[in-house]
Amino acid sequence: ITEYALAKGYKKLAFLGINENRKFTQDRFQGFKNALTKNHIQYDEKTTIFAENNANSGLLAGKKLLTNNPEIDCILCSSDDQAAGVMQAANQLNRMVPESLAITGFDGLGKELVITPQLTTIHQPIYEIGVELAKLLLKKIHHPRSGNATVNYYTPILKIGNSTRK
Repeated sequence: ITEYALAKGYKKLAFLGINENRKFTQDRFQGFKNALTKNHIQYDEKTTIFAENNANSGLLAGKKLLTNNPEIDCILCSSDDQAAGVMQAANQLNRMVPESLAITGFDGLGKELVITPQLTTIHQPIYEIGVELAKLLLKKIHHPRSGNATVNYYTPILKIGNSTRK
């Protein structure tokens, strides 16, 4: 999603991470930093905050990022819940989305459809993943001596909403 934001012309990106020591949180942060490096953009730790994975933490982090760094033109959030809070912060600080600030999320579990403006996010196909896991579990139950199962990987999908420029 960082690559998408850069391709849309955003220059001053901020990152709102989830303050949990889990692989997916680390992967999202590393992906952000890798995209900056690939595009020859210096990472600035002043524009990164790690917070709880909820809207209230997103609100507080969004206010802090935007107050301390008013030049930010895009905040990439590690979850749609955080992005909902950042959207509130932008509104309270009179930052028009997407005219003066872009906000993106990550999860695509449905919340992006009820946030105004509709959120640009990364959709994870959790339903399909759940069906695949259920099939693997049933196979293991019915054939406990079967070998290792083949695992399919699902590619997340960029869902473009109205919280970024078209």
